Amino acid sequence: MKYTSYMNKSDTSVSKLVRDKINKFSEGAVFTLDDFQNIGSRGAIAITLSRLVSDGSIIRIRRGLYMVPKESRFGSLPPASSSVINVLSRQGKKSYESGVSAANKLGLTTQVPNTIELTGGAADSSIEIGSIKIKIKAGKSPAKKSDIPLMVLLDLIRGIKKIPGSTLVEVISVLKFKVDQLAKIKKVRLVTLALKDKPMVKAVLGAILDELNPEVTSTLYESLNSLTSYQLGNTGLKFSKKWRIK
Repeated sequence: MKYTSYMNKSDTSVSKLVRDKINKFSEGAVFTLDDFQNIGSRGAIAITLSRLVSDGSIIRIRRGLYMVPKESRFGSLPPASSSVINVLSRQGKKSYESGVSAANKLGLTTQVPNTIELTGGAADSSIEIGSIKIKIKAGKSPAKKSDIPLMVLLDLIRGIKKIPGSTLVEVISVLKFKVDQLAKIKKVRLVTLALKDKPMVKAVLGAILDELNPEVTSTLYESLNSLTSYQLGNTGLKFSKKWRIK
């Protein structure tokens, strides 16, 4: 095998396993060194990936982030933003898509943002990969993967006045539809997560749930200061007065 003179038998096996796994990836697939963590030592894996970059078998997007080349008649294509986001979301602390890009995916706005936002990083940072701009916001990471869709909903409520291209009533209507689609056990979990969030988030979620499953709202209501009101404007919610949303 090529490179045998540089590698011991164990490293040679690791190299073959890494290459075999990459050969199963589709064109344009984005991956990291961690995708091979069960194959062998990080050092042997890193050496193999470095050599594959050198011979053009794979492309290094940035440190620790790689891509299987995808060609068109105009040359190599850049990685898809969804693939990059998926990989970054798996690295280190779990993160999730948020802000306007998440709002667009859920149908809260038709506007497509220039920058994709992820929440859940240890600190604020940004990444540029070709035309892809990604902003990573420091924030609480989900305790488990199943919490991510719920945390996205809470994030959208938190930034409800910043969603472009839609009225508040339209945004609330879509959010209510999304919450209504959740199983009751998920709604209860959503309430548990919201109890750690801002009072305004608890009030809006409480008013939404009061129309859908009022029996799960008591802890939200009891957690709010009875003297505090939330200035949002017309939300179209039936119980906005009860939840002191003005």
